[in-house]
Amino acid sequence: MHIVLTFTWPQSIRENSVCLSQHWGEPLYLCVKEDIGPLLLVSALVADGWIEKSEENVLLKAETRNVPEAAAYAPRSWKRLLYLSWMCQETAPGREMFIPSPNLAAPAILSLPSRVSTVYVEAEGADLRLVTVAGELAGLNELFLIFRDKPQWLGADNIMLSSRLSSLSYFKSANLLTKDIRRELSPLAVSSSTIRFETFRTHKGPRPVLRRRKLNLLRLAFKSQKKVSKILGLLEELKESGGAAEERALIDWLSSVSLQLKDYLELVEYGYLERRPTPGGMIVSLTEKGLFALVVSDEKEKGDAGQ
Repeated sequence: MHIVLTFTWPQSIRENSVCLSQHWGEPLYLCVKEDIGPLLLVSALVADGWIEKSEENVLLKAETRNVPEAAAYAPRSWKRLLYLSWMCQETAPGREMFIPSPNLAAPAILSLPSRVSTVYVEAEGADLRLVTVAGELAGLNELFLIFRDKPQWLGADNIMLSSRLSSLSYFKSANLLTKDIRRELSPLAVSSSTIRFETFRTHKGPRPVLRRRKLNLLRLAFKSQKKVSKILGLLEELKESGGAAEERALIDWLSSVSLQLKDYLELVEYGYLERRPTPGGMIVSLTEKGLFALVVSDEKEKGDAGQ
């Protein structure tokens, strides 16, 4: 993969190329398909502050592939992720897409179809290790890292490029490279034009829009509509009981709705239920996320009945 560090958008977008901008573009196509894809997605969500570090293992264990699934699994940051989902989509990638935060460029690259060979990324604020790893895993021919201003880590006569997944090469600008380093980098076609300091040339694409949608978080988390119906019955029973019950009683309810202990533990892990110790024993209460799931389900049922 040839990586180009530049300070200007291209005058024209090549065929089989995609632009990822922090200022304009269509909703971001984000649906990782590689085995390591969930790791890059979750790492990007943590790096950009969309989820807490403590939620990382929950999302990794669930093999989260997109933002709606992340909202379904994240016990605390789910509302933030619902908002993020309004700027993303899981249908098909556009040629010019808006990245709501810098590091989402990495999972976005992994989501692209194999025919895409070149990606232009507005990389201001991004972890370049994440972005270049994604480019390597996606099998890109070229990755253009575009900056509006010279990054702080870029000295007057230094540039940083990544040629392979396992290494970062720090070296002097083309005019100051030693013969040994020149020979090592010759396969990359590195030249003085690889990095260009010039007036930033902007590129105007479609304005970002929010695609408001209500997600069925339980369906995303548990997949099976049959199981979701049983879980809704359990949550509804808890709501009718005042929103809280002793854990012993709730565990007894599981068998009455044909659910397993594993399902209960996942409802707690994903933030739909909350366990709270009291002098009289463990109390389980319905959370705001659990109530949201009930509201969305109720609205869907009314919508279906009205059709």
